[in-house]
Amino acid sequence: MKTAPRTDRRIAAAVAAALLVPAIAVPASAVAADVQLSTDIGVGTSDNILRTATDKRSETIEQVGLQFSVQNQTRRFDADVRGDLAFLNYDKNSFSSELVGNAGAAFKLDLVEDRLSWSLDDVFGQTRRDPFAVVTPLNRENVNYFSTGPNARIHLGSADRLLASARYGKVSYETSLYDTDRLSMQAGYQHDLSPVSQLGVNISHERVDPQDSGSLFQSYARQEAFARYTLGGSRTKASLDVGASRVDRSGLADDGAVVRLELS
Repeated sequence: MKTAPRTDRRIAAAVAAALLVPAIAVPASAVAADVQLSTDIGVGTSDNILRTATDKRSETIEQVGLQFSVQNQTRRFDADVRGDLAFLNYDKNSFSSELVGNAGAAFKLDLVEDRLSWSLDDVFGQTRRDPFAVVTPLNRENVNYFSTGPNARIHLGSADRLLASARYGKVSYETSLYDTDRLSMQAGYQHDLSPVSQLGVNISHERVDPQDSGSLFQSYARQEAFARYTLGGSRTKASLDVGASRVDRSGLADDGAVVRLELS
């Protein structure tokens, strides 16, 4: 098997950083953090690890799993790190050992309380190299998405506010030539309908540029204008966007509709 490419090393470093930041950034309030950890060990077998019709290959897979959740909330700093990861070892060396699963980290620091903050988010997971083929170790690669930037709000009374944010993002694939740099900005107006629901209007601009000279797509820019309705509780949030969009690529513009539902 091939050695890990540079992108894979960057992904591993990003995951390690996501796990270490809570301990480094908030040592004084660590006692207030909610930490949950669990592990599991297992062994599995397959008589057709490649899932092919001919030339079937048997394999034994040894697994060590880790599930974790670290939450810390103070007056000026919020941290939420979660993951479900597994280290897989292939006993017959059909494939190199690999780390699979997903992990996410979200941090927010209030620079000016309830006025200006800075966010940092990182998400690690896997995707298929070929979306039309079955999932096997040969058709799976790691993907990492990192983003960071400021958030601002200006209150116009008890129920109305102006919002603005900017983000720099980097998407890194283990092997596929889809790595991108992203720069986005968004501004909007929001009105509170109730203590748990809001209605607003937003405009946004995003620029996406490939990192690799042999990338499979070109740079493009996307603009959106949409209305957003949000409904949220302490642990669950839903939002619905409805509006219009424009994508500019190589001097050509493509207009379309925006209908987007998000649940978390």
